[in-house]
Amino acid sequence: MRLPLSLLTVLTGIALLPAAAWADNNAAFLDQGSALVSGTGNMALVDQSAGSDNVAGTASMALRQLGPSNQLTLIQSGDDNSVGAALTGLIQSAEEASTSNTARLLQHSSGNTIGALRQASTAAPGAAGNQLLIEQGIAGQGGTDGNSIARIVQQRGGAQGNAASILQQGANNAIALVAQISDGAGSAANRIEIVQLGDDNGTSPLTGVADVVGATGGVYAQGANASGGAGNSLLLSITGDRNATGTRQNGLGNSMGTVLSPILLTGSDNAFGATQSGLGNQLAVTIFGDGNEVGTQQSGISNGIALDIGPASDANSILFGQAGTDNMITASVMGAFNAATLMQTGASNTGLVTITGDQNTVDGVQTGSGNSATVTQLGNGNNAVFAQIGTNNTATILQ
Repeated sequence: MRLPLSLLTVLTGIALLPAAAWADNNAAFLDQGSALVSGTGNMALVDQSAGSDNVAGTASMALRQLGPSNQLTLIQSGDDNSVGAALTGLIQSAEEASTSNTARLLQHSSGNTIGALRQASTAAPGAAGNQLLIEQGIAGQGGTDGNSIARIVQQRGGAQGNAASILQQGANNAIALVAQISDGAGSAANRIEIVQLGDDNGTSPLTGVADVVGATGGVYAQGANASGGAGNSLLLSITGDRNATGTRQNGLGNSMGTVLSPILLTGSDNAFGATQSGLGNQLAVTIFGDGNEVGTQQSGISNGIALDIGPASDANSILFGQAGTDNMITASVMGAFNAATLMQTGASNTGLVTITGDQNTVDGVQTGSGNSATVTQLGNGNNAVFAQIGTNNTATILQ
C-alpha cells in the first residue's frame, strides 16, 4: 500500500521540473531535476526512523537529485536498512557550473548498508566541492554493529575539492571504497575524515606488512592521476583490534595525517597499507598496540614518511618503500620483537630509524646514489642488516 507522504518529506527549491516522491512498504523513491533540464536548489529530507528493513534508492527506485546546489538528508534508525542498493541508486549530479551538492546519511542502528553514492558536479569559479557526512552506529551503545559502506565517489571538475566525513561505531563495520576525484590541472583540496570505533572493521585482512602494499581492505583514494588532485588530505583514526585499512593518493602535495595530527591506529592486529605517488606527499602514522602490519610506499620526488610506534607496542611489522629523489623516512619504534624493513630506490634518499626495546630487527636495502640511512637500536638482542648498491651510499648503525 502507499504510505502517507509524511514518511518522506521533500522540500524543493527552484525546480524547472517537478519532483516526484513516494514511500511504499518502507521503500523510498525521489526524483528531483532531469538529465536534460536540471532543477536548482533541490532539498530533500527522507525520514525512515520508524521500523527496520527500510530501503532508500534502488536501481528501479533511485534517489536522484540533478542540478546545482542539491541538499539531501536521510535518517534510518531501525536495523538492516539500506541506501543506494545499486550504482544508480543514490545520485547527486550537476553537469553545469554549480555550487556543491550536500548529503547527510544517518544510520543509527545495526546491519545498515550504503551500497553506492555518487556526487558529481562541474566547477563554478570559487565554488565549494561536494560535501558528505555519514554516521553509522551510536557511541557507547551495544548492538550497533555490522554497518558497511561499499562505494562512495565524489567527482568535481576543478575549483575547490570534495569533503567527506565518516563515523562508524561498533564492530564488524566496513568501508570498501571512498574515492575523491578532482579532474584536470588546478584541481585541489579533497579531504577525507574517517573515525572507526570498534573491532574487526575493514573489508579484508591485509597480510604481510599490509600486503606489500596493495592498499586494499578498505580503500580511500584521492586524485585522478599524477597531474591532477593536488593538496588532498586524509585524517584517519581507528580504535579497536583486527582492523584493515588501505589508502591511496595520487597528485601533488598530498598528506595522510600530519605531524600534529597523524593517522592514529590504537589496538592490536591491525593492518594498514598506504601508497602515494607524485611530488611532495607526506605520510604520518602513530600506532599504539601489538601485532600490527604497516606497509608504506612512496614514488616521486621529495616525499616524506614519519612513523611513531608508541611504548610497549610489540611484534609489529613495518615496511618502508620509497622510489624517487630526495625522499625522507623517519621512524621511532618502542617495544620488543618489532621488525622494520627499509627499501630505497633512487637518489639522495634518507632514512632515520630509532628503535628502543629488545629483539628488534631492521633490514635495509638502498639502491642508487647518495642514499643515507641512520639506525639506532637501544636494547638487547637487536639485529640490523643492510645492503647498499650504488655510489656514495652511507649507513650509520648504533647498537
